Amino acid sequence: MNKNKIAVVGMAFRFGDVSNIDELHALLIEKKECLKELSPQRKKLLGLSPEKKYIPMSYINGIEYFDSALFGVNADKAAYMDPQQKLALVLTLEALENAGYNYEELKRSNTTVNLAVNEDYFGICCGDKAGRGFVNSNTAMTAGMISYFFDLRGSATVINSACTSSLSAICQACLQLNNFDTDLAVAGGINLNLIIPEIESIDRDLYDIASTDGHTRSFSSDADGCGMGDGAGIVLLKRLDDALRDKNNIYAVICSSGSNSCGGASATPGMPDGSAQSALIIKNIGAADIPAEKIRFAECHASATPIGDSIEARALSEALVAFTDKKRYCAVTSIKSNFGHLNMASGIAGFIKAVVALYNNTIYPLANFNSPNPLIDFENGAIYPSVNPEELDATEDNYASVMSYGHSGVNGNVILSNFRDRRIRHESDIMLPFVLSARNADTFVTKCDELLEYLKVKNAPLKDISFTLCNGRKHYSYVRGFAAKNKNDLIRLIEESKRCRFKPVKHNEKIIFIAADDSSLSGTLRSELNNNICENTAIQLELGKFLLNSGIKPDTIWGCRGSNAVVAVLSGQASEEELSMLYRKYSNAVFNRERFMNAVSSLDFDKCCFISLGGKSEMADIIDRVSGGMAYICYGESLAEYICSLFNCGVIPDTRHFFSNIDVKSTPLPVYPHEKTVSWPKKFHQPDLSGILGR
Repeated sequence: MNKNKIAVVGMAFRFGDVSNIDELHALLIEKKECLKELSPQRKKLLGLSPEKKYIPMSYINGIEYFDSALFGVNADKAAYMDPQQKLALVLTLEALENAGYNYEELKRSNTTVNLAVNEDYFGICCGDKAGRGFVNSNTAMTAGMISYFFDLRGSATVINSACTSSLSAICQACLQLNNFDTDLAVAGGINLNLIIPEIESIDRDLYDIASTDGHTRSFSSDADGCGMGDGAGIVLLKRLDDALRDKNNIYAVICSSGSNSCGGASATPGMPDGSAQSALIIKNIGAADIPAEKIRFAECHASATPIGDSIEARALSEALVAFTDKKRYCAVTSIKSNFGHLNMASGIAGFIKAVVALYNNTIYPLANFNSPNPLIDFENGAIYPSVNPEELDATEDNYASVMSYGHSGVNGNVILSNFRDRRIRHESDIMLPFVLSARNADTFVTKCDELLEYLKVKNAPLKDISFTLCNGRKHYSYVRGFAAKNKNDLIRLIEESKRCRFKPVKHNEKIIFIAADDSSLSGTLRSELNNNICENTAIQLELGKFLLNSGIKPDTIWGCRGSNAVVAVLSGQASEEELSMLYRKYSNAVFNRERFMNAVSSLDFDKCCFISLGGKSEMADIIDRVSGGMAYICYGESLAEYICSLFNCGVIPDTRHFFSNIDVKSTPLPVYPHEKTVSWPKKFHQPDLSGILGR
């Protein structure tokens, strides 16, 4: 049933001022446009005259910032990296976290990268060559840089088919996944405008799709071309069956994808050909094996030229009519009307918008639409212009077509569907672990604030939040674990942690399990481990096995009296069947306190973590007394508290074992807050624009 279906499991983007799903949803619903004049800061960065007027566009703020320390890049070297490379790294990290991946677990994995990147203008503009090399400024290296920094071992390719490049990257990723050439695919496009023409310098014979005022009016009667803008988007793709198995969050499903070329059918090179576009859509609808009348909207390339829009609209309508006689059931819309033409990122922008539309069960309207293009027959065909937001029925299968066309003559098309999770899920009523970490104390507080805001406005199941924070994030040295059973308790614990300045946890070179027969185990812990066991020693053994299965390997296991039976079994010197017999054998043994105190005294408490297989005990009291309170001893009234105690001690458990019998899945949470460190070359100039004004 799911053969050849690809899940969209993660995404990250920057379109104008928009950087998350909620912001994009609000902008699209309100039909806003992000066109604006270049700010004084952007002019200064790009070496532009503060007095002159330049093309207004939807530009991304903050392209001069890069958290080089987070990526382990020398700050001086980072200043001379192409900002498109740096943005690609940032968005890849965000997309991985958005999908619930601890990126360190992907090292050496068969993960491919397919990317579209704007031209190498940075190398032209960067006058000071000191520290700048071919690798740092060559756009062809961008995909390889992602593979390098995240140590991904699949193929890494930069794709250039002009405006359709980033959708071609998605089509290539789908092909690789369906051929089992990769297990996970990073795909997308990056487009930053670093060379900005003055308004009066635009030659419309060269740049023939530019609008006269910078506004984009797709499918509208007053359309005369498109504006321009910055844009960048990365998506994470995975075979649907694998995504379901791995408990990923699924935004939408790719049912089919592909590309073709206009060949010699176009009037001139670069001109669109409706027959090629229509043939591609027909092929993909057939490959998806879906009812065409269920395609509720089409996210179009929509160059906002009267002829170009009419060719695309006619091709789409003809493709749909080939399957059904139903009229006016498919809305046409385009993200270009909000952000202008994003060049190498135009395909990924339309794709992400369509994914968000299906995820939010909403058809988004066109911005800047006044009345229909008279060259398009919206009355008698299958399509109609999207003028107002429309709600999609979340209980039905809804489909969308995403189209992208390039001056190269390459056409790209993807058929998407919403993902309907048919599982009946219930909130958990057990204590759950929640883990937050950062590279420094200030960033930790920022992470706390962002999660608190999320908790106050979102209603994701707590068990999914717990699962994602524990398994879907890298854990840094400033770390805190919180065990909570409900949202109010979690909010209270996070707010309390913000007021407590703390030092980073240290790496423990020695882990010691403590098995004491006088330790008390809570009823909660007993029921979580094995409700059918009454003996204290047997419960201690179950707790020790839980820790071992969570990747915690002790260097030493200390026991006294009857609990030496637990030591023998956990260390492999005896079988579980011998536990009771050994307990009886050791239960009358004498606990040599002086010898134990001497053993404790010999330890470096800064490098040790003690894990009690139970509650307070005489052994734990001795450790605390001898160390002068410096020793960290992990306790817990529940497994969640044990996990949090381990994190707080600097021991990172594999928490997947804890969640193995809980119905959980990854959920999108706030991503790591990057430090705003200026990373820009000392000299940056605009080159002579003659000969390249048409881009």
